[in-house]
Parts: sequence; structure tokens; C-alpha cells
Amino acid sequence: TYVALGGMVPYSSKPLEGLDIIAGIKDLECPRISSDSILARCRKDGIKLHVFGLNSPEWVRWWYRLQVDSFDGSKLSTEGAANGWYYVANDGKQGRDNADSPTRVADLYQRIAVKKMGATEWTWGSQNAIFKPIVPLTKKGVDTSCECPACIYLKSARCTSERCWYYKANPNHWHSADPRMMGSTEHNMGRVAHNAFVFEWIIQQIETYVELSRTLPSDDRREWLKNWSIIEVEK
Repeated sequence: TYVALGGMVPYSSKPLEGLDIIAGIKDLECPRISSDSILARCRKDGIKLHVFGLNSPEWVRWWYRLQVDSFDGSKLSTEGAANGWYYVANDGKQGRDNADSPTRVADLYQRIAVKKMGATEWTWGSQNAIFKPIVPLTKKGVDTSCECPACIYLKSARCTSERCWYYKANPNHWHSADPRMMGSTEHNMGRVAHNAFVFEWIIQQIETYVELSRTLPSDDRREWLKNWSIIEVEK
């Protein structure tokens, strides 16, 4: 009932090679599913297709366009916890302008390295016995504030790690587990949870654009929507 493709991680930064293996695609600008590809043969025989290891936001766009049944990967944990990337949606806040005509998922959000947010220079104030940071705009003028369920909780939860750099500098301060800094499991895994909510928002945008491309009138001139259209099997 299912075919699952493993060993795909090496192609995470090689979309043409990965898509060629899965769907026989030879051209990223005018993609067509080869009738003899793994994806086309699975569809023909009513077998579902799962892809391991490729779940970055940009790959999700391809999976929606190809109508792949399912996929998974460790992108959220590796980027959020291990590598310290903090996601912000381009949702209209300061420095986060909405994309008018997005052609790729990178137009929908930003990845900010928490190591460059200047946490050591933040101003901290006490609230309910927990010190919370006042985080200024980034050097590029981006507002990193967030009110997702994860961030609402993390603002009131405290970091309990004695190895956290902030605790070492201020051992008498209980500080919040803000995901915009590194130093402990609370900060790092909290960032993974925050990124997951942004990831969900990105997927909702992808779904919206894919559906919009499907219902596009023939006289519509929004050429950028072709980057979100369903990819068909070649005749």
C-alpha cells in the first residue's frame, strides 16, 4: 500500500536531482512528471508514496505541487535546536512585509540566527519573579516578537539550566526561556516549538497558493502563480 523512499537527505540542496529520482523531472521551470517515474507508477497502481528526509519549507512546496502522499524529516529540530535558526513569518509586521507575488517559499518567511540577535546586550526586566528580555529590532529592522502558543508559554516559563550563559552571569535571576537566545534545552527546544508554529503558517500559505493556481481563470495574468501549480504527468 505504500512505497517509502529513503536516502534522500543528500539531495536536500539538489532539487533537480531529487525531483528527477522521484518524478523524473528534468526542468525546474517547466516541470512534468515522467510517466515512467516512481511517482507516476505509484499513482497508476494506487500505491501511496512517502519521502523520508526532505521536509524543508521549499521541499514542502514541491510535495504539494506533486501531490506526494506524505513526507517527514528532522529539519525543525536540526535548524531550531542544533543550528539556532529562528523563523519569522512575513506577515506584515515591521521588517516582515507580505510578499505580493511570491515565487518561492523563501519569500514567505525569514530565518534569523539567534547568535546574531545580540542577546548579551538586551535589557531585562523582572515580571512575576522571572526576568524577561526586551528584544530590540534586528540590525535589518526586523521585529522578532511572536504570540504563538509556544512563545506565550515560554515567556512565563523559566530556564532551569545552570549551564545557561545568562544564569552564569546572573545566578540570582530566574529568567524566561525565550526562544530567541541559546544556552539551554529550554531555549533551544522552545525555539523548535516556535518554529513549528511558523512552519504551520507557511504550509497554510502554500496550500492557499496551490489552490489559487488551480482555480485561476484562463485570462488571469499572474504569471508568478505557475510556481505553485499542480504538476501533471507528461502525456
